Amino acid sequence: GHYATISGNQIVLNDKSEFGNDTIMVYNAQLGVNYIHVVKIAPIPFEGAGVEDDPFLLKTKADMIKLSEMTTVNHQLFPDTYFKVVNDIDMDGYKVTPVGNNQNKFNATFDGDNHTISNYVVDDKGMYMGLFGYADAASVIKNLTVDGAEVKAQNYYSGIVVAQSSGALDNVHVVNSSIYSTGMAAGGLAGIAYNISNCSVKDTEITSLYGYTGGVAAEVSAPISNCFAQNVNIVCATVSGSAPGYPTGGVVGNLFFTTMDN
Repeated sequence: GHYATISGNQIVLNDKSEFGNDTIMVYNAQLGVNYIHVVKIAPIPFEGAGVEDDPFLLKTKADMIKLSEMTTVNHQLFPDTYFKVVNDIDMDGYKVTPVGNNQNKFNATFDGDNHTISNYVVDDKGMYMGLFGYADAASVIKNLTVDGAEVKAQNYYSGIVVAQSSGALDNVHVVNSSIYSTGMAAGGLAGIAYNISNCSVKDTEITSLYGYTGGVAAEVSAPISNCFAQNVNIVCATVSGSAPGYPTGGVVGNLFFTTMDN
């Protein structure tokens, strides 16, 4: 095709600078029929190979924007893929689109390498609002600090770092940030989370007008350990109209059949 050719069982890009659609023909020997499939060609714009000992490198604001576009718009979920932040990144007030959503779940390892991503804005009417929208079960987000972020959400599930994580969050920290939600399940770090360890939220404002709120996470459904919230102001409605009150906590709003240590 114009963008790619088939070599063995791999699709090889002809020009790594291009994006577009191409077609492949698949022959079904049992039925004796050719099928034409349209494939989306979306080359990787990052340095590195995306493997554990040679991860894709994230260096700039543009890299973070591109990661969001590739996941949420171009439907690349990055299974068994590794990303590493190599320096502090200032988003300079940029309104980001969350990395991943409920239809395109981010499924990679994101290693902040103890760097800081700062000054991003998330502001949208949809669900799953955060730097990451939805991180799937195999995902890992670790070794990252977020500073000066602002999240505004009008629907279910929001967090300053991730709206919903079904994977692992480790050594992730939020400082000097804010989240304002008119929906349900808002957290200083995560809305809904699975496994959280060694994480913190400091000097942050959390407003959740529908309740179901936590300083670190609104709900956690696997063990949470060594996490804390410090100097976090939570403004939360415990009753909304005819709805009953929803749980709210300084660290976690709802421990869903799990435990918290330290």
